[in-house]
Amino acid sequence: MNDSDKHVADAVRAELARQRIKTPHVADALGVSRPTLYSRLAGKSSFTIRELDRIADVIGVDTLRLIESAILGKRIGDPIETQETEPEPPLQHDPFAQPPRARRHNGRAY
Repeated sequence: MNDSDKHVADAVRAELARQRIKTPHVADALGVSRPTLYSRLAGKSSFTIRELDRIADVIGVDTLRLIESAILGKRIGDPIETQETEPEPPLQHDPFAQPPRARRHNGRAY
């Protein structure tokens, strides 16, 4: 088992939980026993590409999105950020702004 197996297992487990899909249903769809599926979901053994394809079909997503979710560690429904954004510069002081305790009467300061 390596880190990528664990990340894939985490992503599969998370998406199954989000969609409330029971593991016996997934085991039947994969054609594997429940202990085999539990071993894969625990990250103790690797999913095959064919198994990931079938799981993606059960979940209703593209296999690539499932793998991207494992790589990025994000939910499948979250948008994938393609570029990093720079933080916005702080707002400059408005020289025409009124002081915080300025008194106004009929729209005019006095």
